[in-house]
Amino acid sequence: MARSAAARGEVRTAKEVAIDWDGVTRALVRPAADASAYLDTQTGEVVHLTRGWSDDWGFSEADLAEALASGRLVAIVPVPPETQLGWRLAFVAALEDDWPKDALALALASPSPLAAFDASLGRYPRERRYWLACHDNRIQAVLRAWLDANDVVPLNEPPPARGAADPA
Repeated sequence: MARSAAARGEVRTAKEVAIDWDGVTRALVRPAADASAYLDTQTGEVVHLTRGWSDDWGFSEADLAEALASGRLVAIVPVPPETQLGWRLAFVAALEDDWPKDALALALASPSPLAAFDASLGRYPRERRYWLACHDNRIQAVLRAWLDANDVVPLNEPPPARGAADPA
């Protein structure tokens, strides 16, 4: 069983930062194939590094190495597509038997289930509102766990969940 840093006698200092919630959320759910995303704990911005490094952020290679080693940049690990698919499958399973449930289940059986689900969901406003609220709640739970695991304390609150809490 792994012991926490405090139990091992290590000193961990929380990083307090005003977070770009939208940027972090996008990095969690829409990973780029050739890029990595990091939270800059000094600015709260999300830094995207393409194929190793991008000088768009004004860091030299030495600055990048130092930022990673010091914890200034904290990796944002995207939610795996399989997990996101599982969220959608559970959502569809909870719907009442009706056209939206059938259409969304069919979309999830397609070769590109996430995109097909999102496209199909647009035809059902009530279910779309419910899905957005469910999705936001799941992402916020993942984000809170990620913040805790990386000793990041947000100085600002995340935006409220979208949609309705119940499709009724």
